[in-house]
Formats: sequence, C-alpha cells, structure tokens
Amino acid sequence: MREILQWSAEGTLICAALDFLFYRSLLLCVLFPPAVYLYLKWRRQGRLKKLKEEMNLHFKDFLQALETSMKAGYSLENALGECEKDMRARYGDREPFVRELRFMRGQLLVNVPAEQLFEDFGKRCGIEDIRNFAEVLTIAKRTGGSMKMVLEQTARTLRGKLDTKKEIEAAVAAKKYEQTIMSVIPACIILYMNVTFPGFLDVMYTGAMGRIVMTGCLMVYAASWYMGRKMVEIEV
Repeated sequence: MREILQWSAEGTLICAALDFLFYRSLLLCVLFPPAVYLYLKWRRQGRLKKLKEEMNLHFKDFLQALETSMKAGYSLENALGECEKDMRARYGDREPFVRELRFMRGQLLVNVPAEQLFEDFGKRCGIEDIRNFAEVLTIAKRTGGSMKMVLEQTARTLRGKLDTKKEIEAAVAAKKYEQTIMSVIPACIILYMNVTFPGFLDVMYTGAMGRIVMTGCLMVYAASWYMGRKMVEIEV
C-alpha cells in the first residue's frame, strides 16, 4: 500500500508536469487517472523485475550453502533446513526468499518431495533458473544421479550467468546515465523558455495548430524515451 500511494503521487506529479509543459489545460485533468493507472502498472513491473533479480542473487547464495551442506554429509531435505537457517541469519526473516525457504521447510515436515517444492517455487516466482533447477533435480532423483554433481554444475552455470550480467550492467551503466540526462533535457528546455521568455510559447498553448504541434512533440518525446530505455536494457 505504501508503494502504491508513493507511485500514485509520482504519476500525478508527472501528469501535472507534462500538462504544464505541453498543454496548460485543466480539462486534461480528466486523463490523469488512466495515465496514473498505466504508470502504476509500469512501476509494478519494474518492482517485480527488481525483486526477481534479488531472488536470483539469493538463489545463487542458497545453492552455494546447499552444496556445502551436502558435502558435509546432510541429505537434501536436511540440507534445506540448514540453508534456511543460514539464509535467515544472512538476510533476515522478512526477505521473500527466506520466507519461501521457511515455507518449503514446513512442507518437508509433511513429506512433500523437495523437487516438487522447487517446481512450485519456480512457477510462483517465474524465475527460469529455479524452474530449470527443479527439472534437473527431478531427473537426477528419478535416475539416481549424483545430487552433489547436479548442485555443483547448476551453481557454476548460475554464477557464470550472473557474472556476465554484472559485466554487461557495468559496461552500460554510463549509457544509462546518459539516457536519463538526455530524457530530461527536452523538458528542461521547454521550462527554461517559459521561465526566461514569458509569453514566447503562448501560441503553442492556445491555437489549434499549436496544440497539434505540442501533441506531436510529446509523442516524439515519449517514443524516444521508450526507445532509449529499451536500448540500454540487455537481457541475459
């Protein structure tokens, strides 16, 4: 609820700023609610993406702890309990991944298979690495494969993927900053013209042709911002 209220306030301020810069019309306030709703959906998608990235990092740490526990002689089920304690001490009780591990440990007490728990976990969170791990775990248990080898190979693959992603993020970090600056500059130019030259852009806010031109500018502005965001987002 706190995030929804914060995002709603942000969306309303952005709509008001765009209305002031491009239209200066109180009639457009009726468009604020749908625009804020779309902004909420966009922020929610970004929040979910960030949450998945965090859970992916925690999953890597979990695999390392699980591999260590199984090398120490624990079974898979007992190793899960030890990993839950380790992750809780490291990240706290309120972390989503820790809550999932606590739920899985409770399910193990009522004899739910570990591979089924990981499969359900992967479906709920929508993280491909966890789903793949559940599939490999299921095949290994059915065929009698070495669980230690499965964990080592999975952890190695995941670490390589995450390291590659970090390298890409470091390489495009400067470009993301440049894209943010370039996205703000057009709005700053319009604001500067309105402040330093009062009345200079009035024709753009009154006549029909001015409205059309400003609408076209806003559409180009939005399209360029969207394209810029997509260009610096690289999926691994």
